[in-house]
Amino acid sequence: MGFFRVVFGGFVKPMVNVPGWIGYRHLKSNTANLFGWLRSTFSPQSSQRKETFSEAMQRLEITEDDLVKRSKSLLSHTYLYLAISGIALFYMGYLLFQGHLFVALITLLIAVFFLVKAYVSHLWYFQIKHRTLGCTFKDWWAGSVEGQKQ
Repeated sequence: MGFFRVVFGGFVKPMVNVPGWIGYRHLKSNTANLFGWLRSTFSPQSSQRKETFSEAMQRLEITEDDLVKRSKSLLSHTYLYLAISGIALFYMGYLLFQGHLFVALITLLIAVFFLVKAYVSHLWYFQIKHRTLGCTFKDWWAGSVEGQKQ
């Protein structure tokens, strides 16, 4: 029994280092970093200050004219992002029809990216229009998409 322990413990074990071969330490640290990033991405951040819309306007020295210009700009950005997303979706359909599945997937990701940009722009427009801060997706959906009064 001692012979096998000497042979396998002193000779074979240093040559068989599977965790080292696959880079286990790096995989473990990269996975921990990825989950930390995902956790921070999907958990809402608490706001540093509690203020109303008018208080924020005074603090940032924003006038009514600035708000009108900004809201028009945000609405035009929303329409631009929606148009780009629509074009990307039509192009994705063409690519699927041609049989280019991988490129169609990339085009779908681009379309989703621009849809998210359109949502963010319209959410900011919605907050300016309704003079509120910190609207959630539910507030935006009820006020913009379903057309309910708040």
